[in-house]
Amino acid sequence: MRRSKLGQPVQRWFSQTPVNLGKDDTKYRLFLWLAVYASRFYGRPVPQPEYVPLEQAIQVARWLAAQTAKGTPAVLDTNVGSGIRVCLAAKDAGLDISGTFFRLGSEPYTRPGHGLWPSRLPRGLPLLYVGNLAVGAACAAGEAIDDMHVLLDKLALIQRTRF
Repeated sequence: MRRSKLGQPVQRWFSQTPVNLGKDDTKYRLFLWLAVYASRFYGRPVPQPEYVPLEQAIQVARWLAAQTAKGTPAVLDTNVGSGIRVCLAAKDAGLDISGTFFRLGSEPYTRPGHGLWPSRLPRGLPLLYVGNLAVGAACAAGEAIDDMHVLLDKLALIQRTRF
């Protein structure tokens, strides 16, 4: 939705969580439905999420390969572990997803994770999130793979008086 708001069309929405979460999750399904249809109403359509379990990362890899073949590599916004799974699925299937840009978040981008990232495959931008709040972004001139800039414009510290 962030990209749609910026006027960048969102072609697919892959979800690792089933859209029908269960009988007790009516409010989440309702919110999702309202968000998707409101985006259409305001002229910035967001597609319905498609459930793709982690073990089916090849589905995402195939779509990325199709985008690369059309000459329009995609941006995939995901977490580090899922990004690695998609890259490895592409590599195992011999798919070309070069040019794809991965916007990685939700978990630290560590040396072991970087070691799993296939070197000939796409580049990624690691971000550090706390909930939905980005608190750090990769340093382009970092000395280590996990060097980050703290996003000070997004954070504040309020110290309370001790009683």
